[in-house]
Amino acid sequence: SPPSPAPTSAALRLAGALGGRFSNAAQSAADPKAFLPVTLLNTPLAAQNLPASIGKPSFAFLSSSTLAGAPAPYKTSAFVVHHPSPMSPLTLTTFKFPSPPTPQSAPPTRLDFSVLLPSPGCDIHLLETAPGVFEGGLEPGGKCRFVKGEPAVECVLESAVRVEVEGEGEGVRYESEDRFLEVGTGRQVW
Repeated sequence: SPPSPAPTSAALRLAGALGGRFSNAAQSAADPKAFLPVTLLNTPLAAQNLPASIGKPSFAFLSSSTLAGAPAPYKTSAFVVHHPSPMSPLTLTTFKFPSPPTPQSAPPTRLDFSVLLPSPGCDIHLLETAPGVFEGGLEPGGKCRFVKGEPAVECVLESAVRVEVEGEGEGVRYESEDRFLEVGTGRQVW
């Protein structure tokens, strides 16, 4: 078969890098008190009924996070890689399921985004700082909020992200430094 065409846009290069399985096993083994072993699986899928605000080109993924040894993911969401305009950064827009999806033997190949809930303030903006290197983080303003901790408190998520395509056939390095800070006090909860 003929070789695949080379990526022609930053959105396509980023989408190609984000599809697949990522693990923090080495990080968890080095510091098990600070990091639980998690596997992240991003499965490309065909998207239906994307919101009009999603720029083109766009690439959709189902994303699931699973603790090592767990029978099912503890978190499943969907995200879309898109480029809202030529002068803006690449954007990963995240969507939540209204209720946890039923575990399936195989991930779906198509997803209707009209039944999903947007995650306000949780878009990730990335710039391609060098060929195949994307850096950025959550949109500013502290709007990406979750309830975390014991006792449960409202938290703001801060996140810095770096995705690096390490070379032809060598894989992808995905780094995300996340912190949940309690609203009002700034105390780090996670």
